[in-house]
Amino acid sequence: MTHYSLRSLLSATALTLCIPGLLSAADYRVVQEVTTPGGKEELTISMSGQKVRMDTGEQMSIIFDPEAGNMTQVVHTEKMYMVLPKEMLTAMQAMQPKPDEKAPEPELKKTGKSEEINGFQTEEYTSTFKDPTQGEITVNYWLATNKNPGLDFMKQLTATQKALGFGEMSGPGEISPDKLPGFPVRVITKLENGEEVTMTVKSISTDKLDPTLLAVPSDYKKMEQPGMPPGGGAPPAETPATE
Repeated sequence: MTHYSLRSLLSATALTLCIPGLLSAADYRVVQEVTTPGGKEELTISMSGQKVRMDTGEQMSIIFDPEAGNMTQVVHTEKMYMVLPKEMLTAMQAMQPKPDEKAPEPELKKTGKSEEINGFQTEEYTSTFKDPTQGEITVNYWLATNKNPGLDFMKQLTATQKALGFGEMSGPGEISPDKLPGFPVRVITKLENGEEVTMTVKSISTDKLDPTLLAVPSDYKKMEQPGMPPGGGAPPAETPATE
């Protein structure tokens, strides 16, 4: 995942909410380190069946639930959460920049370099494309192409995001992670202005997850999403969490 991840990631295409392959899927916990010009932060992705939870530090979590058809933002510092339905997620996706249909497909080139990164044997690939707002971008992918749990993790994560209507997991001109010939252990994104963003997988586990990890704590309060009136208005109402 690159700097688009949650749009990418999160961030984050047309499948129904019932995905047969996910009902018996494995559990995964992937820890990534993301380095930007502003510093480093750790992103943890926990996945069990259809549900996915993403944590950035200890302050906030995002829970994706295709079966329920929603995404939940959890603010731990405030003990509050907000549920965003699939319709809202689809609308948010529609606001993202659309790829240029006339632009050529990005070409992925193998450099011939290899490196062991955190226990993964990887090979380097590179791709260059034009972003409509940031100019020319070069991405270096260090991919683990041998059999590893990361390959199944990416398939499961891609299916979950598609089920919630997030569309392609990549930005305009970018190569979607599920189309790469291996598991992206390290991705270095070099912007035209000289800035770099690096994502590195620190660890991946297939141990069984505690089910409560993918649920909102019962003592958290729910923030409603009524739609803000023009010019602002009162903040969202708070209600106790319900199970």
